[in-house]
Amino acid sequence: MNVLNDVRFYQRLVGLVQGACCIVDPEGVIFAINREAVRLLGVPFKKGDRFSDIVVVKNAQSPPPFTVFLSSSSLIPSSLTIRSENGEVRSLSCRGGVLRPASNDSGALLMVHIEEKAESVEKFTALNRKIVELADQIQLRKIAEDKLTLLNKDLEAKVQQRTAELAETHSSLLEASRKAGMAEVATGVLHNVGNILNSVNISSNMIEEQLSLSRLAKISEACKRIERTTKQSYNNPVDDAVLNKLLDYVGQACAAQITMENKVISESAGVRENIDTIKRVVNFQQEHAVHVGKTDQVSPSSILDQTLILYEASLSRHAIEVVKDYTCSRLITVDTSKLIQVLTNLITNARESILMSSRRSGHCIKILIKDDLSDNVSFILEDSGIGITQEQFTNLFTYGYTTKSDGHGFGLHTCAIHARELGGDLKAYSDGIESGARFELSVASVPGGRGERRV
Repeated sequence: MNVLNDVRFYQRLVGLVQGACCIVDPEGVIFAINREAVRLLGVPFKKGDRFSDIVVVKNAQSPPPFTVFLSSSSLIPSSLTIRSENGEVRSLSCRGGVLRPASNDSGALLMVHIEEKAESVEKFTALNRKIVELADQIQLRKIAEDKLTLLNKDLEAKVQQRTAELAETHSSLLEASRKAGMAEVATGVLHNVGNILNSVNISSNMIEEQLSLSRLAKISEACKRIERTTKQSYNNPVDDAVLNKLLDYVGQACAAQITMENKVISESAGVRENIDTIKRVVNFQQEHAVHVGKTDQVSPSSILDQTLILYEASLSRHAIEVVKDYTCSRLITVDTSKLIQVLTNLITNARESILMSSRRSGHCIKILIKDDLSDNVSFILEDSGIGITQEQFTNLFTYGYTTKSDGHGFGLHTCAIHARELGGDLKAYSDGIESGARFELSVASVPGGRGERRV
């Protein structure tokens, strides 16, 4: 908007002028008038009133009193004879000039200074020049403000667009992290089911081998020989030594058969136990895979023991001892799915760290559960693995960072996010290579806490 078309601008402008001043059109219609002019004229003029109503003209053919000012933007002198409301007639000096030239959109506006005593033309000309310069500056400032407003709107639109993009990226990242965590749990399930199935396969081979060594056929043959020998004894004397050998053989065969049956029974019990373990592992995965975002009141020790079920076969096969120290017995209300994902990742990392270590014995994972100082619950996992270097600490929780050739870099980054979402934090400690590592996961005992990751 052009500031020279803004009526409010003219009212502010005359308010800045010292002395009586008004802005009118050539016909004398007032656009703005200051208090000093109202006082001097003795008429309560306001916007829209006609200044020419109080001007005394010589005759009807005389031009409007202010048309004389249309010839110049510089102030030129003139005089007015006015009649006040009380009938008093006075002669006033005035000086005026064009403030806004006529255009296709609007007519000309004149600035008129009124005084009782004549002032120097130079003074009013300089004043008018300053006023015009002020109007130009205000116009330029208005243009700059309009440009700034447009730039600000454009910037806000870009910020909103970028914010939406970041929100979408963050959402995608969280979804990818959640799926990575689910994949981690599923991988643990499949790994342990595979180990258990290996044990089942070994047991089934053992049962098959034991059954192939069965002496039932030989015992049956020995029994037939005893029967034939007994029948012959009615006609011919039989050597007692032959009969005794047959009886000894039958006894030994029966004992061997009993031993074999006991082995088969034992292996069958092992198969049944392994199948039950598979059921528990699969049920555990199914139970918690469908409750993402749902909070439950659980026992910390119970949820950790259930998670360790996934690793029973693997830890046993690699001779990794698990030492438990649970000192927290109270219940906590958490998103169990997220908690299990974090614990699964930490246990997997501890196991793999131990397998990467140069040590060949003394493999151990120590797990502690305790109350911390902030009324949260801490899950602490210490391993005897390869440890963490200072360089690795720098990016340990960074998205995409991994030290494994087949790693995806989601694990600890996701754990750190979930730890904060669980109202706690995740810390890591290590004295370096072959010194093991210690991870401390803190979670709020009730929803709503806030935490941060720390190394």
